[in-house]
Amino acid sequence: MKNDQERTELLQQIDKLLTAVDSMQTCLEAPEATNADGSFDIARTNLRITANEAAQVVERQRGAQEQREKSRPKVTLATSLLAGAEASEWQANKLKTNGDEAGARQASEHAVTLRRMASEAAITERRQSMHLVPTID
Repeated sequence: MKNDQERTELLQQIDKLLTAVDSMQTCLEAPEATNADGSFDIARTNLRITANEAAQVVERQRGAQEQREKSRPKVTLATSLLAGAEASEWQANKLKTNGDEAGARQASEHAVTLRRMASEAAITERRQSMHLVPTID
């Protein structure tokens, strides 16, 4: 929904810019006629205003996009490794029910290794996320 509104707003600004550029182009094609009635100055002012409005819309949408990206939860290495461990356990159970004991054992070993790596990654991530505050003397 938000993307549709932003897209609509951008398309409206592009349409306004194209109209302003077309008006300016018309003035440039007949400069002697437009200088007399002041339409060149009007077209130039209109183009400048429209370009500034479009720049503001783009900046506002960039800021909103950055905020959405900052608030989106990031997938950590530990989470990814845990997902891999769960997938390996699922694969081990499937292989075991199919009668492939060697494959099931190997998949279980992979799951154990991935869980150990996930635990180590979680510890490292917690350490890196700590912000130490200097002591006051």
